[in-house]
Amino acid sequence: MARVYFETEENVSRKKKMWVDIDVNYTQMYDNIFKSIGKLKSHLDVMLVLYMTRKMNKDNVIMFNGMTTDAFINDLFDVGNHKYSKAAVTKALVNLIEAKLIVRLTRGQYHVNPMFFWKDDIIKRVEQIKEGAMAKNLEKYIDIEGEIYDKLN
Repeated sequence: MARVYFETEENVSRKKKMWVDIDVNYTQMYDNIFKSIGKLKSHLDVMLVLYMTRKMNKDNVIMFNGMTTDAFINDLFDVGNHKYSKAAVTKALVNLIEAKLIVRLTRGQYHVNPMFFWKDDIIKRVEQIKEGAMAKNLEKYIDIEGEIYDKLN
């Protein structure tokens, strides 16, 4: 979190000085996401992938277990006053896998597709796409046509 100082003037000609907190954490989202987002089946699917990108580490990996599911459900309830079931969240996970937005690594561990989202520097992203888990299991990450992958080579 970075703190930035602002001075503003109001119409009543009174100066106001204050500190404003600005979040410096970010996740990059790439333009080719729109094709895959269109494959999602519900608002919950979209909210889940955004939640996962917020919580993933710099290798795009997230542990998503029962505690994480509960935290996600509670966060959504706090924002929208709608309580989702664990079964609905599990179905949303399946939808994200089918849309190739995430890949299941092991039980409760998922890799967010670096073709669409990335949390670290751009050079590491390209390295991971070309040489990491994605390169070894390409069919889990992109449609076999590989049109997006070809652009990186």
